[in-house]
Amino acid sequence: MALYDMHKRMMYGTPFAVAITTGMRPSECIGLKWQGVDWERATVSVKRTLRKGPTGQWEYGETKRAGSRRLTRLQNWVLARLKQLREFQATHPVVDPEEWPEAVDLILVTELQSSDGQ
Repeated sequence: MALYDMHKRMMYGTPFAVAITTGMRPSECIGLKWQGVDWERATVSVKRTLRKGPTGQWEYGETKRAGSRRLTRLQNWVLARLKQLREFQATHPVVDPEEWPEAVDLILVTELQSSDGQ
């Protein structure tokens, strides 16, 4: 089965499609924000990552190295999939901004995540 067909059948098809087609680390995919998507140029800005902080709690922060911050090209079908996800999230909010303000603009947020990253 082709990757294009396979991603449609998976619960996490969009995150899988982004990760596989861009080569991003999982922690980078989880840190993506909608404000980093350039719909005209079909790119996404990789600036943040999910990592364990000094206290052992999961937190978002900048990538470890400046060289890891980059623009990544998105294939057209992945960009279309992201547009569908954005429309879905607009009508079906997953997080309450008052409970978890940092997650409001996250692309790949799910009901399974929480402010402690679990």
